[in-house]
Amino acid sequence: MIRTEALFADEADRGVTDKQALAALTKLNWSAQRWREKTVPQINTVLSSNPSRVVPLVMRVALESGDPIGAIAAEWFLKNGDVELAQAVEPFVPEQTVVLREFAASVSSILLASEDEHGPQQARHYNNLANRLSELGRREEALSAAMRAVEIYEGLASDRPDAFLPVLAGSLNNLANRLSELGRREEALSEAMRAVEIYEGLASDRPDAFLPNLAASLNNLASILSAVGRREEALSAAMRAVEIREGLASDRPDAFLPDLAGSLNNLASFLSAVGRREEALSASMRAVEIYEGLASDRPDAFLPDLAMSLNNLANRLSELGRREDALSAAMRAVEIYEGLASDRPDAFLPDLAMSLN
Repeated sequence: MIRTEALFADEADRGVTDKQALAALTKLNWSAQRWREKTVPQINTVLSSNPSRVVPLVMRVALESGDPIGAIAAEWFLKNGDVELAQAVEPFVPEQTVVLREFAASVSSILLASEDEHGPQQARHYNNLANRLSELGRREEALSAAMRAVEIYEGLASDRPDAFLPVLAGSLNNLANRLSELGRREEALSEAMRAVEIYEGLASDRPDAFLPNLAASLNNLASILSAVGRREEALSAAMRAVEIREGLASDRPDAFLPDLAGSLNNLASFLSAVGRREEALSASMRAVEIYEGLASDRPDAFLPDLAMSLNNLANRLSELGRREDALSAAMRAVEIYEGLASDRPDAFLPDLAMSLN
């Protein structure tokens, strides 16, 4: 039997299939789930032996068999990864992921350090890093990265608005979310309104290209308006977002169903806030139904969204006196968050606490 470390050495690697390599890495991950401290050196040795071959395989194993191999690879990557490797793997890091959150942040950090100051690529990496840090619960750092992205895009858009106004709007949305997470809601509202204003203009000229961005921006604006107590305005923005995403999802469900579910979830909360509880329940149930399907196919991407929508559904059911149904939904949400928080307490303990409450 081939030793795992030798399996990936350049000399021994040539006759080893991806199937054999994946099986060996999966066994290492199983060992790490039980004896992490003992297994980390073995995984690091394997990663160092042939990084260009092993790192993409480790990503696959993380997505297929869970923690902790992705987090271990992230620590290794920060110490040993280089720009060339980061550029090679970045396109394959999922936009939404639990098990590769730390890894995604590591890749963004390395790419960011390699870029020239004030260039569009540096701004893009700051934006990505802000999202990744936020997902890990590192909100102050996420805000700092988001602010740097906006600062760079502001300068670029002032010289070349046709090229950079769309990405400036996206980074303003991101900044609004990061500000909102830290309770700076009035500042968040200002940035969100700027993003909507830019996307309104872009979508009026090129709806096929920018309607999805406008819907996302309206969704963000609705959440922040609600947070500052402007409920009717929040509901109006949320209804526009749902209307746009309904149309998009009917034509391209694979691309836009997740966005529609998110908008429906928000809409349910805003309908409830103005006393329209039956409509709120209907929207919430649709959101859960969509997330159930998405999470069954891609749990790593959509389990957090499913838990959040179940929590929302529990609230809507409780408001209408359907307490047994509400309890069932709340218990499912807690069960999912328990699993997520056990591996990533910084990211998911707040959600678990909310769900337990």
